[in-house]
Amino acid sequence: MGRQGENILLYQFMFLKGMAIIYLAAFLSIFYQINALLGYDGLLPVHTYLKRLRNNGINKDMSNVPTIVWWAPEIMEYIEKAIPSLSEFDSYETLLHLICLVGVLLSILVLLSNKFMNFLVYLTLWFLYLSIFSVGQLFFSFQWDIMLLEAGFLTVFITPTTRNGQLIVDEISSVTRDLLKWLCFRLNYASGVVKLTSKCPTWWSLTALHYHFESQPLPNPISYYFHQLPSWLKKLFVAQNFVTLIGGSLLIYSPFRRFRQFGGLMLLSEQFMIILTGNYNFFNFLTVLVTLATFDDKFLKFWTPKFILSLLGDYNSCISKPQKKESKSKNKDKYKDPYSPIIKILKLLIYTLIFIGMIIYAYLRYFPLEAIFENGKVNFTLSDVRVDLINGKIPVVALVASMLFCVHNLFCYSLKYNSQKSLIVNTKRLFAITFGFIMYMLTSYTFFAGLDKEMFQFPLNIPLLAQLQQHSQPFHIANSYGLFRVMTGINGREELTFEVSEDGVNYQELTLFYKPGPIDQPLKFVAPYHPRFDWQLWFSAMKPHINEAYLLNFMFKLINNKPSALSLVDHNPLKGKEINYMLIKKYTYSYTTLEERAVTGNVWNRKNPQVMIEKVMRVDNNLEKNLRLMHQEIDTKRYPIHILRQTVPLIEIVWTLLVLIIIKNFLNNRKQKV
Repeated sequence: MGRQGENILLYQFMFLKGMAIIYLAAFLSIFYQINALLGYDGLLPVHTYLKRLRNNGINKDMSNVPTIVWWAPEIMEYIEKAIPSLSEFDSYETLLHLICLVGVLLSILVLLSNKFMNFLVYLTLWFLYLSIFSVGQLFFSFQWDIMLLEAGFLTVFITPTTRNGQLIVDEISSVTRDLLKWLCFRLNYASGVVKLTSKCPTWWSLTALHYHFESQPLPNPISYYFHQLPSWLKKLFVAQNFVTLIGGSLLIYSPFRRFRQFGGLMLLSEQFMIILTGNYNFFNFLTVLVTLATFDDKFLKFWTPKFILSLLGDYNSCISKPQKKESKSKNKDKYKDPYSPIIKILKLLIYTLIFIGMIIYAYLRYFPLEAIFENGKVNFTLSDVRVDLINGKIPVVALVASMLFCVHNLFCYSLKYNSQKSLIVNTKRLFAITFGFIMYMLTSYTFFAGLDKEMFQFPLNIPLLAQLQQHSQPFHIANSYGLFRVMTGINGREELTFEVSEDGVNYQELTLFYKPGPIDQPLKFVAPYHPRFDWQLWFSAMKPHINEAYLLNFMFKLINNKPSALSLVDHNPLKGKEINYMLIKKYTYSYTTLEERAVTGNVWNRKNPQVMIEKVMRVDNNLEKNLRLMHQEIDTKRYPIHILRQTVPLIEIVWTLLVLIIIKNFLNNRKQKV
C-alpha cells in the first residue's frame, strides 16, 4: 500500500487553497444573480418560498431546511441600525447579498494568509453555502452544488494541525483525505456505470459525442471544433470515457503506488478534456481538487508547476521545520532510498508497459475495432454490467479496499505523530475512527442506491443507517452522483427564444448573455462563472410545455419592464422603449459546418420554429392566474437593483486582491531563496 506515513501536507495546502478559489467563484456567481433569481423581485423569491414553507408547517426548521435565512428579518434589524439605508430593501434579499460578501471575504483571507486556513473558517464557508442552497430552489438543483457541500463538509476536517511548531498529518486529516479519495471514486465510477444502466442508445453505440459537443448546456468556442472531428475519433473518445471513468476509478485502489498514480492521471485527463470543451462552471475544477487526493506529496511536488506552488504562500516554511535537530541525520539514513537511478527507471518502464498493456486489452476486450470504425456493437450487455459492475464484487471490493487504505494510513500517521498515550490523543483517535466509519457507511448507502435503482439493493440492511442517512440528507454530506445518464440533442438542440414588441406587430429577438440565440452569436468561455438562469432554460427547452414558475415569472417581469428581469438580458432591441408584447419560440439548432461558417460567419443553423407562447400582453389574465395557482406573488411595481449590487464593485476588488496575493507570495518565495 505504499510507504508508511506518506506525506499529504502539500495536498492539504493545495486542496484547501483550491477550495477557497472554488468558494470564491461560487459566491461571486451567486452575488451577481441574487436580485434576478432569488430577490424580492426575482424569478423565485426567497420570501415567497419561505412563506409557503411556513404555511405547510415548516417554520425555522433547521433539520429540514438548514439555512440562516430563516432569521433574515431579525438579523437585518440589527444590521440596519448601523446601515440605515439597507432598511429600504427586502431583508431576505439583503441577507443573501451579505452572505455572499462574507463568503467572498473569507475565501480571499484564506488565499491571503495560511492563518485563516482553519476549521472555523471552512465550517463558516460550508454553512453559508448551505444556507443559500437550501433556499435556492430550482436554480440550485445541480450535482455540483451538492458535491460542493459534501466536499466542503470534508474540508472542515482536513485543515492542518500544528504540533511543536511543525505541521503534521493527524488521524482526522488522514481519514478525511481517504474520504475525499472515496468521493473521487464514487463520482467517476457511478458516472461511468449509469451511462450504461440508463439504456441510452448513444452510449451503447459509442455515438454520444456525435451530439454532446453541440447539445451541451453552454458550449464554448472549442466545442464547435470538436464537433467537427471524424466519427471514428469521437467513438474512440466515448470508449476512452468508459475506460477512464470505470478503469481509472478502480486503479486508484491498486496495491501498487504507480498504478494508483496512473489511475489518478486518467481521471485528471478526463476532467481537463471537459474543461477544454465545455462550460461547467466550477464543477470540473472541484473534481480536479478531489482527484488530487489519489496522489502523495512526492508525486505532487515533482509534477506541479513551480508557479502554482508559489501561490500556496509560506507553505515551504511551514513544513520545513524538523521535529528534532539531533535526529535529522538519523532520519536521513533511515529513509534513504535503496534503489539506484537505473533501477528506478527500469521499474517505472515496467509499470508503464504493464499499464499500457492493460489499456490496450480493455479497448480490444470491450470495444472492438468494428464498434469504432463501423457500426459494430460493444462486447458486453446490460446484464453483464449489472452482474459485474453493480451486483457483483467490484464495487464492494472497492469499498473494502478504500476502508483498508483508510485504516492503514490512519495507524501509520498515528504511530508517526501520536505515539504518546494521553486522553486527548486517544479521544481524537477514537473520533477519527468513528467519523470515518459513519461517513463510509452513509456515502456507501447513497452510492450503491444510485448505481441502478431498478436492480440493486444495499448489501447491508441496517435500519439505523437508513435513518441517519435520511436525517443527514438536507445537509448533503453524503450524495449519489451520475453525470450525463442520457445524451440530449439526438434530434437536434432545442432552444427557447424571446421576442418582444412595443406595438404588437413588429417583434425583435432578445439576446441573453450566454445561451445560444441569434445564429451569428459567438460562443463564449463562461467557466468558472455559473449563469444559473441560462442553464435552467436549457432544461426548459426540452419540455413540451412552458409551465414552470420561474419562466412564467420571467415573462411577467419582463413584460412589466422590471430591472430584475432585464438584468438577465444582454441585448434588448427595445432599449429606451416599453415592452408591451412578447412571444416565445422554440427552434432546433445545429452547428454549421466549417465550410458554412467560412462563408457566413455563423456558428449555428436553426430551423423548425414553433410558437410556444403567442402574443403575451402586459395585462394577461391567464399568465397572472397561472402564477397565482403556483403561489407566486403578483407585483407590478418596478423595484430597483439592490444597493449592494449597485455600489460594491466586487469583481474589481477581487481581481485587485488576487493580484496583490500573487505578488506577495512571489516576493516571499524570492526572499526565502535568497
